[in-house]
Amino acid sequence: MKKTGRIFFRVIIMMIIQFLAVEFILKKIFGRGKKNKIGLLNIEFYHKEVSGFGGYGKTAKNITDHFNSNGNSMHAEIILTRHFKKPEIRQLHNTNVIIAPDAESSNIINAVKYTRMLNSRDFKILLTIEYCTDYQYSIFFSS
Repeated sequence: MKKTGRIFFRVIIMMIIQFLAVEFILKKIFGRGKKNKIGLLNIEFYHKEVSGFGGYGKTAKNITDHFNSNGNSMHAEIILTRHFKKPEIRQLHNTNVIIAPDAESSNIINAVKYTRMLNSRDFKILLTIEYCTDYQYSIFFSS
């Protein structure tokens, strides 16, 4: 039991260090001035409307809370890859959540709307907490 607790503690500490390192690098790249947008690709977001109450959803919420409430030069938005019937942008907590259409039953109109939504956000960088094959759809349409 003690060994498992120490491993978990080390993993949490390493994640915090990596997060701070990424934040430092992003500040160096973008500098101060106008707010630059970060697109955070994730399969869930911690809100009842999109039913993402897992660890990745909570982590995504914490990241957006950090960037969007500290007067940072960066602004984070969620690109939610959990599929809904049609693409849309929802204001959840303190960030915009861009929702992908269902890739398997989607029509060309939804794909065009989704592409326009992603491109209009003018993201400077796309980040992900982990990789999932569902992200390919969003990455393809945002480039």
